[in-house]
Amino acid sequence: MGTAPKPILTQFHQFAVECEIVGRLLTGYANLEVGLLNCVHMVLGDLDTPLKAMFKVRGESRRIEEGVKLGQRPYNALGLGNDFQRAIAAMRSSRCWPR
Repeated sequence: MGTAPKPILTQFHQFAVECEIVGRLLTGYANLEVGLLNCVHMVLGDLDTPLKAMFKVRGESRRIEEGVKLGQRPYNALGLGNDFQRAIAAMRSSRCWPR
């Protein structure tokens, strides 16, 4: 019989501080994506459309682009287009991995 593979959790114990940082980064970015979903939901008055459009695609860049496609025009109509663009720019700059 061969040896069993090493459980992945042993690396979490060996590098606990680093794993905690990575976990906070990953969950924090997910909060930003949900925040964008909520912004688009509120301006459209519809949760179903942005939820399906943004989360049918994989990858944070593609989800941001879907949110922009849906939200930019309505925010422009409300005179809030520049604010929406600044929020999107801040979201993009907060990414911690290569683009």
